[in-house]
Amino acid sequence: MTGVRKRQERRAFEVRPSGPPPDEEEDEENENRLPSRWHLAIASYQIFLIYLNYSIVIPTVHKYAESLDAPGGFAGGFAGVLVGAASVGAAVLQPLYRLLLKRSYAVTFLVQACLMLVGSIIYALAGLARTWSLLLVGRVIGGLGGSAYPVMTFLSEAVGKKHRSNVTSIVIGVSRSLGYALGPVFAAALVYVDFRVGELTIDKRNNPGFFIALLCVGQLVAVSWSFPREGSKLVDKKETNESRLPTTSEAAAEDKSKKEKVVHLLTLSWFAVTVFSCPILICGWELGATKLLQGAFGWSIQSSALALGGIIMCTIVPLLLGGKLTYKFSDAFIERVSFTISLVSCVGLFAYGSESEISVWARTLPYLISSFILMNFVTLPTVLAYSHVTKVCRASEIERMQNLLSVVGYLSRGVGAVTGDLLSPNALAGLFMGLLSFILVTNLLLGKRLLPKVS
Repeated sequence: MTGVRKRQERRAFEVRPSGPPPDEEEDEENENRLPSRWHLAIASYQIFLIYLNYSIVIPTVHKYAESLDAPGGFAGGFAGVLVGAASVGAAVLQPLYRLLLKRSYAVTFLVQACLMLVGSIIYALAGLARTWSLLLVGRVIGGLGGSAYPVMTFLSEAVGKKHRSNVTSIVIGVSRSLGYALGPVFAAALVYVDFRVGELTIDKRNNPGFFIALLCVGQLVAVSWSFPREGSKLVDKKETNESRLPTTSEAAAEDKSKKEKVVHLLTLSWFAVTVFSCPILICGWELGATKLLQGAFGWSIQSSALALGGIIMCTIVPLLLGGKLTYKFSDAFIERVSFTISLVSCVGLFAYGSESEISVWARTLPYLISSFILMNFVTLPTVLAYSHVTKVCRASEIERMQNLLSVVGYLSRGVGAVTGDLLSPNALAGLFMGLLSFILVTNLLLGKRLLPKVS
């Protein structure tokens, strides 16, 4: 008994390390983890390429299609089909990307860059072959590499929850806006590149394809040089390991009621609806504004491209600011404010009065100002949704939700491109208001369900 008592006394006076328990230290470290800046730069460039490949053809695609006797022409909607075809291609290979991610991030990124390179070259050579069908084939093949899902999965796994919204707003949001904005700007600049190489004419129609192919080569070199070779551990993550995953916001209670499960499903569905609706607004506006500026307002390709590019470029500011605000305010609150302002701005997108009663500039200025406000405030919540959902869903749902949101986003980009090309300005503005109203109201109804769970 004396020996036992002495051991107990020694334990009582034993010096223990100060600070939180090891498990809490590990959780705090995981919450704050960040990958290297070089890896974040490569991921950002991948997103930039995807959206640049999507948008760079917009100012010139109608001229290219008309020169090859494509059906319908710009007003007939074929230009919208060509632009949106890249999004359809991105959704097709989603199952393959899930398999590749399980094995290697680097290999997945390389496959994407190769597909965009090949598709861009085919698009550029369609003029030489004198067939419009190659335009469509090139856009579809290039779109096969246009999946943001690998980058989003990488961020969900490599970035801690504390920094995830801020990093996502930069890597996904800023790169996305740069791609959208610089696409029309590069297209306007490439208008002045015009020469012949044998039978091949390199001009404003096919320059975008060659330009994207050149940028893809640079990405292939960067990824091959340094990017994680290991695969994702989030793919096919089992629920039994949820409590150990650092990104988990709350372990699912086994005795969760049916009502709670339904509400949880509705909460996750809100993210899917939001990610489907917002790209329709963005892409629909881009196609609709191009047609309106070049058609009704009589702007040149260069002027309309620079105007669109400038408006989208400005979205970088709210993305950077919004990323910093996520440390102080919840993602849900930022989304509500953004959607409210976006909804009000749609009022200026309607055409009031006849063309004979109102001057061109009296119609153009309100449209451009409202477009500026809309694009700046709808882009931020679109990007935040990808990081926001990882704070609300369970660990086993993170990769599946990123997969679902990616597919939904691709399809909505295609829908937006065709819709923006076909609908009148008033019909498009009405559609925007309807989508924004639904998203905002459902966001308010879900309330606290959209707040991150306490670990």
